Parts: sequence; C-alpha cells; structure tokens
Amino acid sequence: MSQSYKIFIPFYNSHSHMETLINSFIEYGYRDKIFFIDDGSTDNSEEILIRMDIPYRRFSLNRGKGRIIKYIFEELIVGLDFFIIMDSDLQHRPSDLNKFITTYRLSGKPVFGRRDLDSKDMPWDRKFSNKVTTKFLRFITKKKIYDSQCGFRLYPSECVNDIVITTDRFETESEIIIKLSRKGITFSYVDIPTIYNNNSSKISRLKDIYRFVKLAVRSLIIK
Repeated sequence: MSQSYKIFIPFYNSHSHMETLINSFIEYGYRDKIFFIDDGSTDNSEEILIRMDIPYRRFSLNRGKGRIIKYIFEELIVGLDFFIIMDSDLQHRPSDLNKFITTYRLSGKPVFGRRDLDSKDMPWDRKFSNKVTTKFLRFITKKKIYDSQCGFRLYPSECVNDIVITTDRFETESEIIIKLSRKGITFSYVDIPTIYNNNSSKISRLKDIYRFVKLAVRSLIIK
C-alpha cells in the first residue's frame, strides 16, 4: 500500500550549495517529494529554487529552526502518512533517504539519524555539546538516545499531531524527543556518515547549550 510523504528542507542562506543539494535529490528520484522552507535568507537561494522549479515557502524574517519545524508540524503534514526533515548544508545525503523509509516501514516508529559522536570529522565543540545534551535526554526520558542534535529525522504524522512546540531554536529537536518519549513512543535509528564542511552548523554552542539546559530543567519540573 502506497504511503504519502514529503521531505522538508529548512534553510538559511544556502546559495553556495543549493543547486548541488537539489540535483542530488533529483538523482535519487525525490524531486516530487521535496519542499524547501526559506528562513529569511538574504542571499539568492530563492532564485535557484525558482529557476529549478522547486516548491518552497519563504519567510521574510529569520525565525529560527524551531519555528520552522513548528510551521511544518502545524501547517504542512495534513494528509501525509509520514514526513522527513533534513538539513540543507550537505551534512545529510539524499542517498540515505531510502534507509530511513525502509526502517520506518519495518518498525512504524520515528526514525532518527545516528552519527559517530567520536568521529574525528566532528568538531570538538560539537562533540561536547552533543554528548552533553544526549546524556541529559537519556536521563530525562529513560530511553536510548544516541544523537540528540542530528536533524535528519523521519516522523510518522500521527505521532506528532498533538505535539505543541514551545521552543524556537536548535533545542526544538530535543523538545520533540522529550514529548514523544512522554507519549510512550520509542525510536528507530539509521547510521549516517559524520559530514562537516564550511557550510555546516549554524548552532551557537554556548547559547544553545544554555537553551537546552532551560528546556531540560523545565521538563523535569513540568511533567
């Protein structure tokens, strides 16, 4: 039985690699599944989307990744059986999409990307922040969490229909893990390569660790 799904790609100022990413989606047969969300870019990323006839939604002001994920959850998943969210910075490969979809069809669970947190390719500050947040989430949720900051994820729509997102930056992905866990939902994982380049990561380490700690404390108090 065919299942309806979309692949959502939030982005901000991704002109330098936008065409490469789109061509990769096309190469692996996902042209009709992709939808880009422009979080207030100030470069000419939009021109590439228009030229390549790719569907997208543009926000005039930068709202933060969490707000974009909230928009996806609230406005874009109606009628979908599941959906996938990927980063636009070439860390996430369209060639890995089939592994996510196959794993979901076997397990029926949300599927999260899992990188090697000890990889020499991951910058030391990312290793530190990711290990801290991942250990916190294991403690809070009492579940096996392997890579709390990986943005390559597949969600069954029915799992997130009643999720209310209250954060607006990179800690949103941790908030989702907490709220799904409290519904008794467990997760499947797909190993993906650890890729970093000059485009990678707009996370502000100290600010986002601080935001995460606030989220963690609030989650411990309000259950």
